[in-house]
Amino acid sequence: MSVKKFRGVVQFIHPGAEHKVDADGWTPWNLTMHKRKFLSVAGSYVDKSEQVHNSLIAFWGEWEGPSKRVHSWADDPQLPTNLVAPVFPGAASPIDGLQNTDPYVFGSKFLYTFCKQSRRDGRTTFLAHLEPGSLILFGSQLQKQFVLDTVFVVDDNIIPHNRLTINEGLTADVSETFRSVTLDPMYWDKNVSDKATHSLYSGAHLNSQFDSMFSFFPCLPHSDGAYARFARPVIDIPAVINQKLQQGQKGTELLPEQTKEIWFQVVEQVRNQGLHLGISAAEPSISAVPDRLLPWKQKMSPSSEN
Repeated sequence: MSVKKFRGVVQFIHPGAEHKVDADGWTPWNLTMHKRKFLSVAGSYVDKSEQVHNSLIAFWGEWEGPSKRVHSWADDPQLPTNLVAPVFPGAASPIDGLQNTDPYVFGSKFLYTFCKQSRRDGRTTFLAHLEPGSLILFGSQLQKQFVLDTVFVVDDNIIPHNRLTINEGLTADVSETFRSVTLDPMYWDKNVSDKATHSLYSGAHLNSQFDSMFSFFPCLPHSDGAYARFARPVIDIPAVINQKLQQGQKGTELLPEQTKEIWFQVVEQVRNQGLHLGISAAEPSISAVPDRLLPWKQKMSPSSEN
């Protein structure tokens, strides 16, 4: 039976709360609900003049592995409280509830492969059947408004995979870091059915655009002597955005030219709120972290068995 493909714009709601940072400045690998982090990495961005800059940048994103606080501010309902640096502790070990990072915006290309693509019974959702040129607006509802953290333009490199084939065709296409923080925890999840086939989507890049569109995250560079701090930009495009949507996804099927017009509107609204278009973020290299940040180490420790 043929599967209906989707092409258009997806408003993708994911939890918008900011991760807490422990008193010692660390945040452990997440075992609870997905949250956002205000991240500081070396990266690249495009300014309003369409010039590309390399800099230390700040942006809102998902990193469910450990992180270390760089700076903190007073609490504010819209602005971030902590600026953190993502840390990769090396390969994870299987443990119930280990959260994965998806979408993944680090390294040479944006990747999205799992969240909301399948149900527990193995049936897939429309998100597993996106056509190249589709536009995903990842964000959250905060104070009754849709706020954006990642714009993902699906390119034509789409790789299907499931629990039984995960090791066959993806080795050359993904990094060790992505496999460890996204793919492995995904298939360790006992709620993911063996029957479910997911799609690994790559995001179109500035240097390999799809119909004049590319993937990005709103960002700002740090300035001399001051760390960047900003609220996630509000996106208001009634044709594709439902400001009342608190969870789930809204898919709006559109023609290619209509999708491109929406992308340009998103870019304009992001820039009008004083932000730049982040196009790359350095992939965290392996770093040693305290054992308490790694849930599998805690599970094996003598104190955890008492």
